[in-house]
Amino acid sequence: MRFIPGCLLLLLLISSLSPAHGVLEAWNTNFKCKCMKSVPYLSKRSMISRVVAFKPGDHCPRKEVIVWLKNGSALCLNPESEWTRRLLKNVQRSNILPSDRRPT
Repeated sequence: MRFIPGCLLLLLLISSLSPAHGVLEAWNTNFKCKCMKSVPYLSKRSMISRVVAFKPGDHCPRKEVIVWLKNGSALCLNPESEWTRRLLKNVQRSNILPSDRRPT
């Protein structure tokens, strides 16, 4: 009779250990990424309304580039493709000057 409560207490103690949570968290970092699939380019650049690039970090181990289209949908771009790199350079170039200091 004493064996069952002792086993239950041991299982409760083992399941409450914090290092196990850290291991599981490290294995599941991909589930925190926003992009599961990505495309290498868009056929019409004029459809893009906003571009955001996320650096690798605690939330996701890889770089992510997300574009919002004028119809309201979001799309993930492959950050390694040449088309995406050129797009990011153009966005950075256009955002260098604040809006009130842009030449007219």
